[in-house]
Amino acid sequence: MAHLWPKAFRVGVPSAVRRFDASSKWLVTAGATTAIVMRRDVLSPYITLGGIAASFVTKRIKRVVKQQRPEGSPFDDPGMPSSHALVATFMAVAWALQLQSKLASISLLCASALVSVLRVVCGHHTWAQVVVGAVMGSAMAVAWMLLGTEMIRRPSHLATLVVYTLYLCGSVVFLAKGIKKSRRRHKATIAASGD
Repeated sequence: MAHLWPKAFRVGVPSAVRRFDASSKWLVTAGATTAIVMRRDVLSPYITLGGIAASFVTKRIKRVVKQQRPEGSPFDDPGMPSSHALVATFMAVAWALQLQSKLASISLLCASALVSVLRVVCGHHTWAQVVVGAVMGSAMAVAWMLLGTEMIRRPSHLATLVVYTLYLCGSVVFLAKGIKKSRRRHKATIAASGD
């Protein structure tokens, strides 16, 4: 059984929930950008750069695993692991490892869990796909933060310049690919509804 809920339940998901699910990638992006603008440190772009890298790695993994999404999913690309679950969890865990506030850390982890649950509720992924995505995202976040520990503690001018440059370049590529993919999916949805 791929889903805990029958397909009929997923079809009855309120449109507001579906819109929130569809915008989750852009909400994470907006949150990361806000942190970078507000904090003006090396930590914010470093975490975001790791999230971008994790997103690109996930796409490669999906092409290797080639596991189908659940029946009825409007997407035809592979679903294992869920990139939404992986990146949202990566970002939440990376920040949780750095923040001094338990409340903020718990809030971020709950938000990433919500992103994962919505992917199943809306029929885009199976539970296995989001769980694997979340576990991989957690592991990648811990590894990424360990890799940058010394640089984050005592960032040199050069390290800061490199992190911001890579962040900006990665963001441009990430946004361009995301917009292109969204437009392609929107056109496919319109074509499918016209049949």
